[in-house]
Amino acid sequence: MGHEKFIETSSNDDNHGTDNISAINSGSLKIESEWLISKEAARYLGITERSLYNLTSNGKIPYYKFGKRNRYLLEDLRNLLLSQPRGGN
Repeated sequence: MGHEKFIETSSNDDNHGTDNISAINSGSLKIESEWLISKEAARYLGITERSLYNLTSNGKIPYYKFGKRNRYLLEDLRNLLLSQPRGGN
């Protein structure tokens, strides 16, 4: 399916993967990895981490387990946003 990229972690994981978000320019997010940690996924969706956790627990947002941590595939989140249009007609 073409999702072979995984987050590389080091033994010093103090930043909890926040290096994946390399820049915030003019309100847009530049993502370097297909895989996001919870903090990044919440920021991408424009919700709090707590809301992300609740939506994940309720099966509303797809996620994957890497060890004890949840990871989110950027494509899944993008598809989720695009599948739920609001307004317009």
